[in-house]
Amino acid sequence: MIRKCPLFLFFILLFCSCKSENQTSANVVDQIILSFYPQNKSSVFPSDLTIYVDLAVKPEVGKIVFSVWRDGGDVPGTISIEEIDKKFRVYFTPIERAEGTYMVYFGYGSEVTFWAFFAEGEFSPLIFRPDSMPTDGEKNFPLENTMYVSFAYAVNPDVIDEETVRLIMIKPSLEEEIVPVRMSLYSNSVVVSAGAISLSTNYRIEVTNVVSLPYQNNPGTLSYKARFRSFDFSPPYIVGCSPDFCVRQCAEVDFLRGLEIRFREDEELDELSVLDNFILEKNGRRVVFSEVYKVFDTVELIKRNSISDPIKLYIYRNKIFVDFGDGISSDAIIKIYVLPRLSDSSGNLINDFFSWCVKVI
Repeated sequence: MIRKCPLFLFFILLFCSCKSENQTSANVVDQIILSFYPQNKSSVFPSDLTIYVDLAVKPEVGKIVFSVWRDGGDVPGTISIEEIDKKFRVYFTPIERAEGTYMVYFGYGSEVTFWAFFAEGEFSPLIFRPDSMPTDGEKNFPLENTMYVSFAYAVNPDVIDEETVRLIMIKPSLEEEIVPVRMSLYSNSVVVSAGAISLSTNYRIEVTNVVSLPYQNNPGTLSYKARFRSFDFSPPYIVGCSPDFCVRQCAEVDFLRGLEIRFREDEELDELSVLDNFILEKNGRRVVFSEVYKVFDTVELIKRNSISDPIKLYIYRNKIFVDFGDGISSDAIIKIYVLPRLSDSSGNLINDFFSWCVKVI
């Protein structure tokens, strides 16, 4: 019969064959898989193209996974079995024998093997287009979407496990928690599924130190990291202020060293939006901040102005803080405005106008 492995089915089959605690190596063939042909990195003429794997046991046809690609595309063909000298040879016969770079995946039981060869001419490794989903810095990633990381080179399936593939939830406190995932491999792509991830939460996907298949000119190990934020549909919500001007509308203090506006714990403000939509006035004049810092994972200076009054603005993930330096101890009125277009990193607008004041008496 003609057998062509569709992409989604191959994901499932590979997931079942990926490394686990009891799995033997994909390249160790000392039990069921005895040998294969053509040899890894070898060259054959298209007219002589024959692909087979020798097994030590008689296989059940329905449990055989035999997939072949040529230059990155599926190769349709037929599968047959022949007994030769007390071993069982499983053939994959392509419908069309054409030249190109071939990659072969064979799996039976708990054993798999993966190799490549070239039909006519000098062997050259197949180069893929690197890609990933989500991308680094992506916002509003769907809660139940599958993630993947695609490398330029094919990946050894034996090294895909919980040590090399991790999904990490980053809490508002910056503590990190590893999220259980299911993983599978499609040639050069590591596919990760975590079920439903949490709303309005930052994550990091890591695929580190996986081993590329040992073809000529391939790098020894491959790594990729991407940080992303899950779907967030809630507008920024203010939960508190200091001094307590949010409730009183105008707080009175005898000394003012700083003020802050706090948002929900899981909030992530857009720092450029804060710059445009957070306004401070001191005694009727708009304040120009001497320095503006973004304080997320690290402290980053994003703007500096040469002015004599050193008032600094710090933008945290869920907090806006103003530092008045040595403080204000004499009569002064500080007015604070938050404009409706202030937004979070997912693009949600606060859609409200806030006006408060602090009197230093």
